[in-house]
Amino acid sequence: SFTQKIDTHKLYKKENNSISFQMNYINDIASNYIHNLEETLLKLEEGSYQENNHSPYNKKLLKINQQKGIVARIPIGSLTNNIFLQDRGPSFSIKYKTLSLTSSNINKKIKNYGINHLAISIDLNVTIVLQILVPLYHEHFKENYTIPLVYEVIEGEVPSWYQN
Repeated sequence: SFTQKIDTHKLYKKENNSISFQMNYINDIASNYIHNLEETLLKLEEGSYQENNHSPYNKKLLKINQQKGIVARIPIGSLTNNIFLQDRGPSFSIKYKTLSLTSSNINKKIKNYGINHLAISIDLNVTIVLQILVPLYHEHFKENYTIPLVYEVIEGEVPSWYQN
């Protein structure tokens, strides 16, 4: 499962007028997410994925699981560029193979938000690299995803010079 409970109050500490990010906790979240993602991709490839939620996304994963990583079947006639042969002939499978090149990095931002507020955002950027296998051909698929962990506005003190 990709979802995990995140205690947003453990992501950073606000003490006096400073904010510090709790990198141990943030790195644990990132490593758990990457571990779960790689484990799910391998299970799909092996045909051993067994998640039980009823989301449309999970139904698609279960179908890929039953086909052991096959994401599509294309009729050979579609390679002829002839509209009349488009749906003809036996099909060949397009399958993915996990390359274990899943990685992540963490983006942290603090910026002023109005007179006495700070906006804090922490995002997890994940990169997935898979190999798409087609008979006599293969290609790498690389995609980047951004998962927001927290976006919070913190109220500070109004500067005394602003109030005369």
